[in-house]
Amino acid sequence: MLAWSSARRGITTAVVAAVVGSFTYNVTMTLGAGALARPLQLLDAGQLHLPWILMVAALATVLALAWPTGRLTRTAGVVCLCLYPGFVVVALNA
Repeated sequence: MLAWSSARRGITTAVVAAVVGSFTYNVTMTLGAGALARPLQLLDAGQLHLPWILMVAALATVLALAWPTGRLTRTAGVVCLCLYPGFVVVALNA
């Protein structure tokens, strides 16, 4: 919601900060809280390879879409939104 409202107001820096902040929060706070409740044990590190590759590919896609104009256009936004369900399906079936 923060990204949506900030983008509508033209505060694009807040949109980028929201995405980076969300990622940082999930990596540190969510995993940290889970580890406090009960130590986390990863039985098969190989299960993380595909999701990691997909996240890097998603970042590369966003950068490629923004590269020509230095911004994400509405068309690029539609492309990202259309690709997201595929990302989820592939990540969940990995």
